Amino acid sequence: MHGASRTVTGPSTRAWEWLRIAPVNGRLSYIAIPSGQTETAFAATTVQDTLAVFENPAHDFPQVIAYRRVSKDSIVARISAVTNGRTRDMDIPMRRKVCDQ
Repeated sequence: MHGASRTVTGPSTRAWEWLRIAPVNGRLSYIAIPSGQTETAFAATTVQDTLAVFENPAHDFPQVIAYRRVSKDSIVARISAVTNGRTRDMDIPMRRKVCDQ
């Protein structure tokens, strides 16, 4: 599975990321390449009907990427990490949208 994201402010793209879910060393993994940086793999730790969690405790931020299905047309992604004993996290709600053609 492949995906992409970009952060846009007005007419400018501030950041972008290529994503894929694929096996790495025989384990399902979420692989991210943010804004041209080195790719980082996050191994699946939970895969259920409504929840998928991927982790890489050695990464700076995020260390955990979780996707939770809220309804048939929406999900919430949560990215989080523990740094210096402090948890940082962010929820990213997403909703299905019909693309205009």
